[in-house]
Amino acid sequence: MPLYKTPTVLTLTALAALAGCQGPAPAARQAAPVQPEVAPEEAAIAVALVDEGRQRQAEGDYEDALAAFTQAIQKNPRLTEAHLGIGDVFRGQGDYDQAASAYRTAIRTNPNNFDARYYYGLTNQLDGLTEAAIASYERALRIRPDSFPANRDMGSAQLQHGDPEAAIPYAQRATELDPESQAAWANLAAAYSLVGDYTGAIEAYRQTLELGEPAEPIMLGLADAHIQLGNFSRAENVLRATLRTESSPIGYERLGFVLFRQARFEDALAAYNEALRNAPEDLAALNGAGVCLMALYLDGGEYDDQLRVRALNNWRRSLELDRSQDMLIDLISRYTKE
Repeated sequence: MPLYKTPTVLTLTALAALAGCQGPAPAARQAAPVQPEVAPEEAAIAVALVDEGRQRQAEGDYEDALAAFTQAIQKNPRLTEAHLGIGDVFRGQGDYDQAASAYRTAIRTNPNNFDARYYYGLTNQLDGLTEAAIASYERALRIRPDSFPANRDMGSAQLQHGDPEAAIPYAQRATELDPESQAAWANLAAAYSLVGDYTGAIEAYRQTLELGEPAEPIMLGLADAHIQLGNFSRAENVLRATLRTESSPIGYERLGFVLFRQARFEDALAAYNEALRNAPEDLAALNGAGVCLMALYLDGGEYDDQLRVRALNNWRRSLELDRSQDMLIDLISRYTKE
């Protein structure tokens, strides 16, 4: 019976969203060496067209940017930078299939090009293809092991893939390469939490909070780490601070849980009800509210039978939504009067 729901991988990894997924600016790249079979004048024109494409891209003129990159490829089909330019434009527009195709071509023209490997991995990660992303990041890191964005995004990709243990060394390395990156610390905190190192998670979350505005997933992750260690009053403080700036059903549901664990049943019930106001089918909130109502009923010497009835109604509604809750069936049977 889910009285309390732990954060899902998607909630924490986000922290993969928070993880940046941007990479170094395209302008920082160097054009690939000109292939000898291309006539010098054609090669020079191709490089100039890439420069023009980058300029158009920076101005937001993506159609002309694609035209310039395409013309560059016509002049020099093996100009890696032109294929990267096309990939960058499509990635920026959210067309990950086209972007991945361009980056694959860039890899074929120069298998040891870091940008081609990294951005192919990034595009796959953004498209939810974490296995392909991880494989490409691995190749990129062989070329440039101390790349901050590659280490950061490899960590977040491992989190998305459901392997927090594998994420930890990359997330740690990212924090070493850029100790001022909130995204890197958030990844590390999420990875620690998911492997059960809640003390490490709390320290990483604290570092995260020192580096920027606290996003809701970070605050909820910090609260969860305190909950797992039994620090309910600290978790309450974190959750109340979060809810002052951003009201959310999951925040109120967790607040209900920590208040319940402190035997503050009326306060917990109010928090659960606030969660249900915006998420009426939240199983954890329904069950938690039912438990609080039943605790108040029993604590009051069964003076108010309406509390029992309301608790049973919450549990029955929860059971309608998920029939697999055997413990709930037992509770309903136990407290239903003939």
